[in-house]
Amino acid sequence: LLFTEVREKRGLCYTVYSTFDRRLNPGSWRIYVGSQPEKLKQAEAVCREVAAKVAAEGITAEELKAAKAYAKGIF
Repeated sequence: LLFTEVREKRGLCYTVYSTFDRRLNPGSWRIYVGSQPEKLKQAEAVCREVAAKVAAEGITAEELKAAKAYAKGIF
């Protein structure tokens, strides 16, 4: 969702991703955006919209499956 909304649809950055650090602060979700300074506030706003949507609506079964496959690969 982040990549599609922030980069592909709106062209606000050259990279965007979310991550977590299970050691640092369990339950925290971090978002990284590589953007031009003049586009950063707009990119942040879209990231907040996406985060709010995920919090309110959850994720699809397909997104959960992809996340599980990714997690298996990195651990």
